[in-house]
Amino acid sequence: SALSHVLCVHGKVPKHEFWQNHTVEDTAAFIEHQMLPDAARDLRLQVVSALLQRLVFVLDVMTRSSFIKVNEVIGASLLFIVNRSCSKSGVYFIDLAKTSLVPGTMTIDHRTKWTLGNHEDGLFLGMDNVIRCFHEVQRLITA
Repeated sequence: SALSHVLCVHGKVPKHEFWQNHTVEDTAAFIEHQMLPDAARDLRLQVVSALLQRLVFVLDVMTRSSFIKVNEVIGASLLFIVNRSCSKSGVYFIDLAKTSLVPGTMTIDHRTKWTLGNHEDGLFLGMDNVIRCFHEVQRLITA
């Protein structure tokens, strides 16, 4: 499965291939290489573990949300914040401007493949991929 992303590292968008589909493994390797590259391994692992824990929490909240069940979420983003000086980090679900209510009493599961008219958006599939990616980043740091 592929990830589509724009990565902004240290406040700058990398010059190479920033709007492309990548494998989870490729994206994890890029993140592992860019995230606090000169920090101690323990700090990097602590930050990645905190981000992973927050991603799992965000997905859990999404799956239980009555709002998400009846809305198609297009163009939303995850904002990752890492404060190196105090090793605090966070992940926030943002950019909900294109979110729209699905018709009638329809609900969507956000995992079913999109077809014309079904309003599926792949939100949970994307979250699953990001979580898999950060598990891989953890593995790369501990390897």
